[in-house]
Amino acid sequence: MSNFVVVDTPTERAVFQQDVEYRADIKVSGRCGGEATHIEILASMDGKLQSSFTINLSNDQSFSTMIELAAGGWYHLQFHAVCNEEILATADVERVGVGEVFITAGQSNSANHGHPRQNTEDDRIVALGENGWQTADDPQPIATGEGGTPWPLLGNLMIKDINLPIGFVSIGVGGTAVCQWDPDIEGSLYFRLQQAIYRLTPNGARAVLWHQGESDTVNGTSADSYAAGMKKIICQSRKDANSNLLWIIAQVSFIGEDHADKQADILAGQKKLVEQKLAFEGPTTDDLVGKKHRYDSVHFGQLGLEIHAQRWLDIIKHCFHLGR
Repeated sequence: MSNFVVVDTPTERAVFQQDVEYRADIKVSGRCGGEATHIEILASMDGKLQSSFTINLSNDQSFSTMIELAAGGWYHLQFHAVCNEEILATADVERVGVGEVFITAGQSNSANHGHPRQNTEDDRIVALGENGWQTADDPQPIATGEGGTPWPLLGNLMIKDINLPIGFVSIGVGGTAVCQWDPDIEGSLYFRLQQAIYRLTPNGARAVLWHQGESDTVNGTSADSYAAGMKKIICQSRKDANSNLLWIIAQVSFIGEDHADKQADILAGQKKLVEQKLAFEGPTTDDLVGKKHRYDSVHFGQLGLEIHAQRWLDIIKHCFHLGR
């Protein structure tokens, strides 16, 4: 029987949310073939060994356990199938990180509807797509649209501050109102958020970054209705995460001068969520108007995306202590 090692988890470029002690428990799993009795895992960073672990194989030669890694990355994980101190087979996962993870959600200005597309400046800034983690260059996987977002720019700014891997899970859908994310309605967009939460279990995310409200301005949604709809989404997300998943709600309502008389209700609804301590107050973008900031009067152009990203960073740094 041939000797081999197959690693199922973690996958390449995976980033795990650090906890309050600046570490993460990471699931490692896979299987071996041949005569191996146990697996040795070596976790290195920049060519220097950081941690090592030994796992006994089960009767079917599979393995599954949790290992603890300090905040940092990229880690290079080497898996050695061993019998009687002899290495029989090896496998590698070359990029694994422990840092900051954010779910970005809402409508078009949280999704890929800006212009132009933005790029990351560090390969430790990644995005979770349908087939795993990838470099977080626009367009973001899962979110709608084919254009640009503020998220690569936010990653570029943040990584200069904390020097840790950063992961985004972007699930926004253009043109959507809060009622379309209602978790009580079968087939609603809430399943996108639910799937993101499940895929990040058990480490979770630092927070959900929610940018939405423009469509509710058009619809004339009242402040109370907006706040009630968002409360349902937030509370259900915390049940699904089995934790107090944190939310930051952008203060946003602008969708053109024709609807300016309806903006106040949406902003008031967003404020209610902060007052009820359901969410942190996020950045405002209603002042970023005109061709200087929006290439089509609604969606952000280059300068708008840059300011949007900087405002998100300022809010995140105000809400959380991210560094070690």
